[in-house]
Amino acid sequence: EGKNDLSDEHKTGDAPEGTAVQVQEAPAIQVTVQDLGDCKKSLAITVGADRIRAEFDKSYRELSTTVQVPGFRKGRATRSLLEKRFGKELHDDVRDRIVEESVTQALEKESIKPLGRPKIEQETLTLEHGKDLSFTVTVEEEPRFELPEYKGVEVVGQKVEVTEADIQAAIDSFRKSRGEVVSLEGG
Repeated sequence: EGKNDLSDEHKTGDAPEGTAVQVQEAPAIQVTVQDLGDCKKSLAITVGADRIRAEFDKSYRELSTTVQVPGFRKGRATRSLLEKRFGKELHDDVRDRIVEESVTQALEKESIKPLGRPKIEQETLTLEHGKDLSFTVTVEEEPRFELPEYKGVEVVGQKVEVTEADIQAAIDSFRKSRGEVVSLEGG
């Protein structure tokens, strides 16, 4: 009792006390990519309801350990009370965190190297409890192209000859651009 801080919902198997317990990871996101042009793509991302629920549970656990609610010892406030007092802010925080993580995951999964920050279509972004979160992101990516074989290509250089007249012309041009006109007395 009291030795293992992990709650029962995160335990897998019948591990003896004192051994490492595996924590289940949230399922991967689903991504559909659509080409919008040469270097522009649209990503339709869907995050599963289980992952959203797990993120809310994690956020409420963290909140309960850090916030002091009048009438309760630290870490002892009920989830319903926390939802009532901090629900809107926590909802927005969880949504933003899920969106940021899933966009990063989607870009890595699809091997897209973005140029700039991805644009999230806000009208497609609605987070509801118990439902999947689906939204669309538009991103410009680095152009992809293959370089031709460059080994063995001859480079032909031009031989440039500089004459005394060229040198004198450069010196005269430099003098004119840097020189000052000064009036002489008695002249």
